[in-house]
Amino acid sequence: MRKINGLPPDYARPVPQKDRQYSDLLLGALTAASCILLCRQHHPSCYKPGFTSVVEHNLPTRDEEHHSKAIDISRIRTFSFLLLNDGPNPVIAQPELSADGETWDPFGELAYVIEPGGKRLFVLQFFLRYARLKFRNKYLGRDTVITVWFQGQS
Repeated sequence: MRKINGLPPDYARPVPQKDRQYSDLLLGALTAASCILLCRQHHPSCYKPGFTSVVEHNLPTRDEEHHSKAIDISRIRTFSFLLLNDGPNPVIAQPELSADGETWDPFGELAYVIEPGGKRLFVLQFFLRYARLKFRNKYLGRDTVITVWFQGQS
């Protein structure tokens, strides 16, 4: 048997277009199946965007700092927080991030005063696994009530 480039003749011949299409289809199906079975995720070719919404109504503010629910944003592509001041007094709010859900920091995100009846959209510029809003009264002893929305797309 004569060798071409050190390979037997069958290995050196071009693959017909029909066989190449079949092998590409088979490879795509195997990739999708392995992603679904092993990773519990869908292959990008059958990806459908998801939407996440978490709302916390009637959160009372105090003189001490309190926080909204911590949200795991690791599988969320883009997200934001919306804070509505439903009460009679101003509130100070600031987003925070955490890598482990224990150690929190604003990482340069600014604190804002939200006046009564006002609202503020927070779109964070950095990423860590968890995000939340920190809030407190602007004036000592003047509590208010807020609503916090988290919404994200995956």
